[in-house]
Amino acid sequence: MPAYKGKGPTHRVNSFRSLLISSHLGKVIHRCIRQHKAEAYEKYLQGQQLGGRRKVPVQLALHQARAFLRRAREQHLSAGLLFLDLTEAFYRILRELSMGGTPTDELLSYVFRKLRLPVDSMHQLHAVLDNGTALEHAGLSATARNCFRAIHSNTHFWLAEQTDVVETSLGTRPGDSFADVIFGFTWSMVLKRLQAFLIDHELIAQIPTMHRPPFFAPATTDYVTKPFLGPTWMDDLCLCVQHHTAQGLESTIGPAISYLLDLCEQHLMSPNLSRGKTELLLSFHGPGSRKMKVKHYGPQTAGMFPVICERQTQNISLVKEYRHLGGVLHHTSDQAREVAQ
Repeated sequence: MPAYKGKGPTHRVNSFRSLLISSHLGKVIHRCIRQHKAEAYEKYLQGQQLGGRRKVPVQLALHQARAFLRRAREQHLSAGLLFLDLTEAFYRILRELSMGGTPTDELLSYVFRKLRLPVDSMHQLHAVLDNGTALEHAGLSATARNCFRAIHSNTHFWLAEQTDVVETSLGTRPGDSFADVIFGFTWSMVLKRLQAFLIDHELIAQIPTMHRPPFFAPATTDYVTKPFLGPTWMDDLCLCVQHHTAQGLESTIGPAISYLLDLCEQHLMSPNLSRGKTELLLSFHGPGSRKMKVKHYGPQTAGMFPVICERQTQNISLVKEYRHLGGVLHHTSDQAREVAQ
């Protein structure tokens, strides 16, 4: 059922969101399989991938982003937060990336034409498919993998007051109790490759971890550090990068964003880089911070951060720091608004 979002012209399709009205029996079967495989699913997810985990609220992702900024400010570190927005993430996911199987040539031709990808991207896609599926890496049995694949076979939908039925080959069912699982598996593949790249190039933040908060005892120095990529809630990623100098942050966050955008293209995902969707927050502290603030947030700047990707240079909209710290949040993404609040 199409539901009006409450904004935008009513004659445009993108002013509506699709709500799934599915059978109760189908929901019961999907939920049953999901509950039995929830532990394997959660173990496979990237460390800060919170969406889809049991008993984990969205407020935890918000808290992690806020805490990252607070810690950087207290330690006089420069920090950058990229709020990534994917275009129709659930609808465009290539199921074979996580479940296995070989997509048809017709499907790949449609996807490559839709996303305007070059011909050589086909080789990159096949390389990703040859590395094994997410379900295999998660340790699921052949029976469980077949169940997952069966749920996403012969998928179809129809709209009220129409007589034709559409069979789909891309995406999952938004609104279904199983919809986020396949996307979560696939998105985890991207996040893990991104984390490995940042670790290899020493670009990732290392955060100290403790088993329990020291409420009634002084904090101990006996702790280990873990890489912190940034919180992810379903298809919303907040990539967190820090550096001890302001200029170092500028040279660090560029390659991180570049590799992330290239990974999205390799996995047939389309980031929405328009203003108000994907945006970058730069918080400069320490040596050289004043110069960087003038460079990126001064009156003569265009408010864009150029990122050199494999195909072309992309410009990421900058969110002014004072908007977040002071609560003046005009024309910022939804994630940025939540962090500022």
